[in-house]
Amino acid sequence: MQRLGYLLDRLGHGPRLASMRIALEDRGNLPWTELDRKEAGDPDFSTEVLERDPRWRVIVRRYPEADE
Repeated sequence: MQRLGYLLDRLGHGPRLASMRIALEDRGNLPWTELDRKEAGDPDFSTEVLERDPRWRVIVRRYPEADE
């Protein structure tokens, strides 16, 4: 749910995500999660962190690309 919230926020749906954000806050302290889990496989070969989104607690190593 954290990754979905982050992606929807990036697409401009932030104001509509209030109920999702409240549901996450009700769970307590959220752990940090990788946007793309494959990117974090081996710490020796992982790419560097580009962003840490504190609102959704998502670690971004590669920004998502839009399909055209």
